[in-house]
Amino acid sequence: MGHYTDLTGHKFGYLKVLGRGFHDKTLNAEWLCLCICGTRKVVTAASLKAGKVKSCGCMQTANRLKDISGQRFGRLTVVGFVDFAPNRVSRWLCRCDCGTEKVIRKSNLTVTNPNSQTRSCGCQKVQAQKWRLTTHGETKHGGAKSKEYRCWQGIMARCYNPNNIRYKSYGAKGVVCCDKWRHDFPAFLEDVGRAPDTDSCIDRIDPFGNYEPLNVRWVDRETSNHNKRSNYNGE
Repeated sequence: MGHYTDLTGHKFGYLKVLGRGFHDKTLNAEWLCLCICGTRKVVTAASLKAGKVKSCGCMQTANRLKDISGQRFGRLTVVGFVDFAPNRVSRWLCRCDCGTEKVIRKSNLTVTNPNSQTRSCGCQKVQAQKWRLTTHGETKHGGAKSKEYRCWQGIMARCYNPNNIRYKSYGAKGVVCCDKWRHDFPAFLEDVGRAPDTDSCIDRIDPFGNYEPLNVRWVDRETSNHNKRSNYNGE
């Protein structure tokens, strides 16, 4: 067969050489390669060395990808494209506001279901658990929580807890809370202020909008009941 250079372990573009083989008919040397997307492909040494073949074909797809570098998803800022997962879903390097970098699938960033979205490196979940264990000085004597804190908890429950009786009218219909408030009660309180009286409740000015600054207000129960989606006849 003659002398040859062992390419096993070498990388060419997206391809990593696994081992040598020979074409069944021509007996020309070929190399079994593993692409970063998980696909295996047999390539000749000449094609690898000349740079004619650099992937299983997914590189062409990558070149056609919409670049989402610089875009923000929650606490994450996309740094750049990394590779493809085995199912050809693109993966991107993201930097979290806490400084941690993590490779995340694009589908996990752009999915519309808020309960399935990746919005941090994982620190947001840890912080959320910490927030749930404290009431930020909003617990009164006897264990009763303040009206504002109970209101914030209610928003979280109906937007994100499928077991909540009101979830079907809120979270299930796409109503969410802005990132600023979702895991930060003090930020919510700072923006909305204290309830003017014990009968007041939080109301969305645009009943089709989300819980976010400029779209919430304290109103009496009658005003809140009148300002519902059902009263707009779909307009």
